[in-house]
Amino acid sequence: TYDPALCIFCNLYCSTCFDTFDNCYSCKSTSPWASYLILNDTLGYSTCVVDCGIGYFKNDTLRTCDFCNYECLECITTSDRCTACPIGYGWYNYTCYSPCPAGRFLSADGLNCSACNLTCITCLDLTYCYDCTLNGTYKAYLLGF
Repeated sequence: TYDPALCIFCNLYCSTCFDTFDNCYSCKSTSPWASYLILNDTLGYSTCVVDCGIGYFKNDTLRTCDFCNYECLECITTSDRCTACPIGYGWYNYTCYSPCPAGRFLSADGLNCSACNLTCITCLDLTYCYDCTLNGTYKAYLLGF
């Protein structure tokens, strides 16, 4: 039972806590105990962690672990600044794409949107163009057409 007259020490990462030493309301922002607030579904309350884990990013303004966008497997800084993508999505310039944007194709390992050959607008891979560039420095035409 909770006794409001009983004082408890918060764990080393909590700035403020309630009821138990690791039920945190806010986290410390300075080293060596700098941490981020995250809801612990197992415990049913929030705790402070150093690493937010996969699917979250560190929100330095609020000192919280926030969810990544559904298109990101992992992200940094904001929910839509992806560093890794789910299966079926290719990564390019901190964004996950399905399909990859024009001028790019899904790499053989299925992780990245790689650049097409300079002569291609759209491609299957580095050697197979769907559409060729028709103006500019790299003019090209599909063979046989």
